[in-house]
Amino acid sequence: SQEGYLLDYIAEYKLATDPVWLPLPSVTGTSIVINDIAAGLYDFRVKTRNVLGVSSAYSTSLGLTVYGLGAPPAALTNLGIQPLGNQAMLAWTQSTDLDVREGGRIEFRHSAALSGVTWANATSIREAVSGQQSYATVPLKIGTYVVRPVDSSGIAGPETTVSSKQASINGFASLGGSPVTEEIAFAGVHANTVASPPLLKLANLGMWDDIADLDLLTQNIDDFGGLQSSGTYTFAGSYDFGAVARVRLTSKIAAMVTSTLNNIDDIAANIDDWESFDGNLSGGQADAWVEFRQTDDNPVGSPSWTPWMRLDAAEAECRGVQARTQLRSFDASYNIEISTLQVASEQRT
Repeated sequence: SQEGYLLDYIAEYKLATDPVWLPLPSVTGTSIVINDIAAGLYDFRVKTRNVLGVSSAYSTSLGLTVYGLGAPPAALTNLGIQPLGNQAMLAWTQSTDLDVREGGRIEFRHSAALSGVTWANATSIREAVSGQQSYATVPLKIGTYVVRPVDSSGIAGPETTVSSKQASINGFASLGGSPVTEEIAFAGVHANTVASPPLLKLANLGMWDDIADLDLLTQNIDDFGGLQSSGTYTFAGSYDFGAVARVRLTSKIAAMVTSTLNNIDDIAANIDDWESFDGNLSGGQADAWVEFRQTDDNPVGSPSWTPWMRLDAAEAECRGVQARTQLRSFDASYNIEISTLQVASEQRT
């Protein structure tokens, strides 16, 4: 500005669809940085103000498209694990990507396997933390933890893994017999789920009699009509310890996210919106987890049960335990197939 008595500049911005302008801090220079702005179509405007507090008219720029970074963030480095009783501390070097630290997040999954684990064959173990963090507490379990950064545009970076043997300074021995094991039959109670031995998965929405022409099916016949978006499987097996006991409960689940579409022509979305041309899975399209409830009463009578709670690794004081599994699909083109489903109970020796 050529204003001789210039005090500062006042800039504002908004999404093109929003009616309200968002003010930015006033500056004396001719530029300002807006950190952590989401991708979208924006309007911007700026005006001057003189030492008497009188403002100029706005200079406005409408319909400017802000793009997120196209490249995925870098993988997290120096991932380690430190057991802390029934929990574990995961620690890593803070992300080097600004759009992870500002507006991004760190996500976690777990698999009972000790090798060959990816996001697509693991399931969630805790909620995401801020991209600024460099540590998180998770339940201590045998298997592999998978950690990845996600930037402010929702683009996920490569995965980093670390394994655990569920080591503890306390000794534990099995209580109540061998683990409650649901595979391969999955003979429990199904609600929008189906046993397709040796797998458990979400049921389809269609009926066999609704198929007009088998040759025209674009999906696996097991997925005809689309998928249930959620389902619950209640274990056939349970625990009765005979008396109230202090126990450590640990769930064991092995699963794989799978595509229900067979052919490239079956995908209705625009090619620019495909996550992967080759059909690779990020694994975020579906998830599953185990829940449990407990009672101090005889579980075969008329017991008073606690509410259902998520089970990864937990300590409880009870006589009886029941378990169930929640399955979710966040994209109708993907199912989750569970091949291992168990709950183990142990008592400190």
